[in-house]
Amino acid sequence: QAERGVASARVQQARVALAALERRVAQEVRLASERVHSARGMVAAFDGPTTAAFGENLVLATRAYEAGQIDFVRYQLLRREALEARRDRIDALEGLNRAEALLARALGREPTARAKAGRTG
Repeated sequence: QAERGVASARVQQARVALAALERRVAQEVRLASERVHSARGMVAAFDGPTTAAFGENLVLATRAYEAGQIDFVRYQLLRREALEARRDRIDALEGLNRAEALLARALGREPTARAKAGRTG
């Protein structure tokens, strides 16, 4: 009977540990899903027309500079803004890749090819 009591206690401990683990995993999945949703919103801010506008603005600024309509300092500021916008888009994509990889890990899945390609180490 003592052995049964010990076994019963171990079973109960295992059930408690399993329930705690299930709660932790559910929380990790929920947080990772929220991160993916947020990161997708950041990427959506850089949709096709927005990204195309950055390029068009840079072309227009270059033409204006070449035509003498703006000075070199203004031209460099516009170039910098365009480059920063591109960098921000890349940062948003990197954040999405990272969030998707964390969600895949929380779900016990293999990361997507895009998330693997975006890994930095």
